[in-house]
Amino acid sequence: TPYRFDTGIGFFLENVNLTAGATFQDWKQTRFEKPDHADDADYRYLFDENRNIQQNYRETINYHVGGEIMMPGSNLAVRGGYAYYPSPLRDVPSDQNKKVYTAGIGFKLGINTYLDVTYLRSNWLRESEDSYTPGGTTEEISENRLFFGLRFNL
Repeated sequence: TPYRFDTGIGFFLENVNLTAGATFQDWKQTRFEKPDHADDADYRYLFDENRNIQQNYRETINYHVGGEIMMPGSNLAVRGGYAYYPSPLRDVPSDQNKKVYTAGIGFKLGINTYLDVTYLRSNWLRESEDSYTPGGTTEEISENRLFFGLRFNL
């Protein structure tokens, strides 16, 4: 597992909540280990993979920001956010970094009951190669998701 350090901050005013956070990850610290009782020859590919990780991976900083506005005089909250996840691979174009956008609304249905609806869109490029594309290909990946949540606060 790579070394990871998280930090964040939030500001909560009367009708506005703002949050931001960042995560530092050192992907070069990822390691495969062999069991103590195993023969080194059986796990040689893992040692090769560890060298590959050291040569091809890097440190990254992921960050995210978000906000919520409680509409005065109503039971409605409007939300939005953005997150950025850089590729852990060295020397890749910036369009391989994942970008996530969110928008949502929340309704207070009762004293302790809330309904939340969130739309998430993310996009990035990924280079891949397999037996079907031996020369490699660049995939343009987009995610569109809709989330519904029902909360009860006790």
